[in-house]
Amino acid sequence: MTMTAGQQIRRPGSGAIELWHRPPIDLQKLTEWTPLDTRIDRKYVASEEQIEHVLASVADRFVVLEIDDARTFEYRSLYFDTPDFASYRAAATQRRSRFKVRVRCYVGTNQTALEVKTRSGRGETVKVRTDHTSDVAVLDHAACRFVDDSIGMPGLGAVLVPTMWTRYRRSTFVDTDDGSKITIDRALSASTDGCAWRSLTDHVVVETKATRNATAMDRELWRAHTRPVAISKYAAAMAMHHPDLPANRWSRLLRNQFH
Repeated sequence: MTMTAGQQIRRPGSGAIELWHRPPIDLQKLTEWTPLDTRIDRKYVASEEQIEHVLASVADRFVVLEIDDARTFEYRSLYFDTPDFASYRAAATQRRSRFKVRVRCYVGTNQTALEVKTRSGRGETVKVRTDHTSDVAVLDHAACRFVDDSIGMPGLGAVLVPTMWTRYRRSTFVDTDDGSKITIDRALSASTDGCAWRSLTDHVVVETKATRNATAMDRELWRAHTRPVAISKYAAAMAMHHPDLPANRWSRLLRNQFH
């Protein structure tokens, strides 16, 4: 599938966080340059002011994804899990063998992709994706087979059910020196039914994606005393909507930086 962006939001965000003065990169070049299907991911949760300060110190390394004059896009994802939340529980208890299944919707383009994430033996994130042409909330036979083959668990796809929606606005940057990719997500919210949305945080979620151990963005974040956190949007949404589920691993982060 050729990835397409979500709903295009042309009005700049606040300050340097959008890096509107940096050169653009189009989607095709971005995909060719940084496929990063097997990668090391690091996530950070911080205020916009903190991220703006860090971005300003490394801005000269970046180009910015731009499509039709837009540099910020809306994404929605529907996550699938077993009825007893096996995917969530594996993350919450730090099991080595874990998976994540979602259908990502690029708002405004009527295109969707089925994505499966697993962990390699070295702790890397491995992501595979394919077109998703059926109803967003339905995994048809082809989708179930793709899930089973990707995770190596025959029959898993057939028992997965739609569990949680997330949505956010994303800007994407590429470090032209080391080839890493940085995404900055704002206005993160979640919904169990895709209708009643609940804001999760007024902080910014930053992800660095690279094949090497640390990027320039990582190092600048560390210098600013912003440390990586081991939480996903799906995990945060589930923990906040289902307080009975185990969330001790993320309790401090949820208490301090999420609503």
